[in-house]
Amino acid sequence: GGFSQQAKAQFPTGNASWHQYSFLHFQSDTTEYFLQGDTLLYAEQWKKMYARHPISEANYCGAVKVTGNIVEFNSPNDERRVLYDFNLSVGDTFPIQPLPNTYGFGSVLVVERIDSVLLFNGECRRVFISNALTNGIFEVLQEQWIEGIGSMHGFLFPLTARLLTVETGDEAILICFSEEGDLLYQNPLYFSCTLGVDDELEQPLCTYPNPTNGKLVLQTTSP
Repeated sequence: GGFSQQAKAQFPTGNASWHQYSFLHFQSDTTEYFLQGDTLLYAEQWKKMYARHPISEANYCGAVKVTGNIVEFNSPNDERRVLYDFNLSVGDTFPIQPLPNTYGFGSVLVVERIDSVLLFNGECRRVFISNALTNGIFEVLQEQWIEGIGSMHGFLFPLTARLLTVETGDEAILICFSEEGDLLYQNPLYFSCTLGVDDELEQPLCTYPNPTNGKLVLQTTSP
């Protein structure tokens, strides 16, 4: 079937990096999150995660532990939480904190559908797509996870999931994902994994309809 390579989709426990771009409160930011080195927590082996901005040194931001299709994150202040659960099925809820400021419109993210995405290495991954949440005014969120990679809003987005303000163009976007030095995913809206605001394309490529009823193929002109 379409997910014949599903066994290869386990979350990375070695050399991997996530580049993300955000435009929040009229400020833009590009950050790389990457796994490097091991640490012992709760008598278990975890992978250290660091965050790095384009013009600054890397800072330790927590640790990651992978157990099957469950990804846990331990913050520097020792708050341990499930970050991703790729065992979810349609109708299941996401294991994230309740969203603030939804004013009674609901703050539970539910798997509404499961689509697929084709990575640069030819591998097909499942994409978990949630219901759309809104506060009924200008803010909205529809979470999407790529199996074995994480949220399309950025690697740590589920820890502090928030509604994004459409009116001011707030964005939180996973630009690229690489594993063992190989680029596996690049957001089709962006030319580069390390970018500034001017590098964003004016017109989206291959992104609508999103989500789709069938296979979702993401393509760029410069992998």
